[in-house]
Amino acid sequence: MELFLILIPVTIVLVGISIWAFLWSARNDQFEDLDKQAYSILFDEDEKVAAKKSPDSSAKEDAPR
Repeated sequence: MELFLILIPVTIVLVGISIWAFLWSARNDQFEDLDKQAYSILFDEDEKVAAKKSPDSSAKEDAPR
């Protein structure tokens, strides 16, 4: 019975921390783009690096034909 005097306040504190963490993450837009990380593993990093290194390729695409 004395154990409940310890467990109940500890549980209330943990629930409070959990609610605070959820509200913080919701306010800071942590749940806005849930699919970004899932799709990011499908693309190679080499393509992103190559696109950043060659600025001429974007200029050629924007030029009228």
